[in-house]
Amino acid sequence: MTVSLDFLTLLKSSLTLTVTILMLLSSSGCLDLFFSQSPAQTPNIEMPKLNVTSTPLTIAAKILRIDFDKERYSAGDQVKPSLIVLNTGTENITTERVIVKATCIKLFDFWANLLLQTKSEEERSRTWIFDYTEAISPKETKKLYAIFNTQAETSGIRLAGEYNIVVTLKVNGRYADSKSLKIALY
Repeated sequence: MTVSLDFLTLLKSSLTLTVTILMLLSSSGCLDLFFSQSPAQTPNIEMPKLNVTSTPLTIAAKILRIDFDKERYSAGDQVKPSLIVLNTGTENITTERVIVKATCIKLFDFWANLLLQTKSEEERSRTWIFDYTEAISPKETKKLYAIFNTQAETSGIRLAGEYNIVVTLKVNGRYADSKSLKIALY
């Protein structure tokens, strides 16, 4: 086995440096603190604390509230809700998707309501999807509008009744928040 001369020279100089440092520490009394005292007498040496806290980047948002353009709607009206969205994350939001799902709970017409009870949730629901490209910085709020038309009737049945509305917010392609509320169409 051959060992290069450069490696041996480096090893010798490293060993010489280590021995020199140990001799200096020994003569100054620094090593006595560690080797001459029992564990109960070991001095309390505080290590400096490094402040390297890093905040992980997060994408998060919250629907603060949903406002409507009027207090009362009739079946067939255009509904214009606005969502107040807060960026609760640490990263900028660049794309938003709002999904509005309306599910009929009860129709005001007695016979229509009996027919409604035979329908699945999917048959009693309607979904609207809205995509936005609003830039929302962390801790900033923006207003997003979701304008859609309600249906007045289907197969001759007036759709005035009570509806459960679920509004889902996705930001930068990820689920962020949802709100559920009830409205009536007259």
